[in-house]
Parts: sequence; structure tokens; C-alpha cells
Amino acid sequence: MKIAITHPNIKSVIDKEHQPVYIQEIGKIELSSCVSVNLADCMDYVPLKERGNVLNTAIERLRYGGEITISGADILAICAQVSNGHVTIEQANTSIYGSRLSGDTITNVIGYLQSINMEIVNAKLDHLYYSIKAKRKNRVKQR
Repeated sequence: MKIAITHPNIKSVIDKEHQPVYIQEIGKIELSSCVSVNLADCMDYVPLKERGNVLNTAIERLRYGGEITISGADILAICAQVSNGHVTIEQANTSIYGSRLSGDTITNVIGYLQSINMEIVNAKLDHLYYSIKAKRKNRVKQR
């Protein structure tokens, strides 16, 4: 199964391969049942203290070898663009405060994924937004 996690506050673009699931319903998906989980922009709508739990819950739905894609606004990139004069205060307010509940950075998300033994397949920062693809490592065989 391939799922795309979405949030009621955003209009997600979901490809035909992925089944849409609201972020509040991730726990209803069977453990290790997904080959792909796409968390497109919805983590920005999760309170900061709950982000780790939501990511862990999504990753538990992945089969070993399955991939998760996470994207969102990079708070440091937004601040840097404002500081450099490339983004207006109005644009920054829209990016930061729309109806989002939290922001993060590509570095923090990669660090967290690596700390829970995920393999980073690729990561990019595109203007104000990050996108990370990570793979759930296969279990180590015990002798």
C-alpha cells in the first residue's frame, strides 16, 4: 500500500498511486503495511512537541525497505531569505503563520531520522521548502 498523509488545513496534491489518509488517522493503518508514505507539507500543522510521535507512527506503518517522504517549510531558510531581502515580511508571514502550528529545518529532520536508524535517500532545500526521502532499514539478522 502507498499512502499520502494529508491535513484538513491544506489542499494536498496526491498522485493516483497513493491513498489519501488524514494525519489524525495514521494510527488506524496496519503496522508495516506500506511500501511508501508521503508526508507532504502536513508536518507543519503538527504541534512541535508531537512531531516526533507523528513521524514514529508513520514510520511504523512502513515495511522494512519502505520509503517515507517528508516535506515542509524550512524555518531557517525563511528567516535567511527575509534577512537577505529576497522574501518580504508578508511572504514570510504567510509561510510561517498561515495556519501552521510548527516549523522545522531540513537539518533537524534529517538528524531525527538518522537518530531512529532511517537511511537518508535524498534531501534538498528548494528556496523555502525542504524535501527528504528516507528508507526504513531492514532488520539486522541475528545469528
